[in-house]
Amino acid sequence: MPNYTVLGKGKAVVATGGMVVEGEWSKESNTEPFALHTADGVEITLAPGNTWVELVPAQTGSYAVGAAEN
Repeated sequence: MPNYTVLGKGKAVVATGGMVVEGEWSKESNTEPFALHTADGVEITLAPGNTWVELVPAQTGSYAVGAAEN
């Protein structure tokens, strides 16, 4: 099972409420929740319901947002 460090900050792509927003995540300590902000510093809020987090490996991972084309 992989180990991940989730303290600090990094790039975020947030899909919520029918929209996709790019920004940054940050987490200052193990006892603090994640914070999500746009490049302008505006807080990204999540729609009510379940939240899923995908961790993409740095330098070796990739992702795509949107419907797959046939």
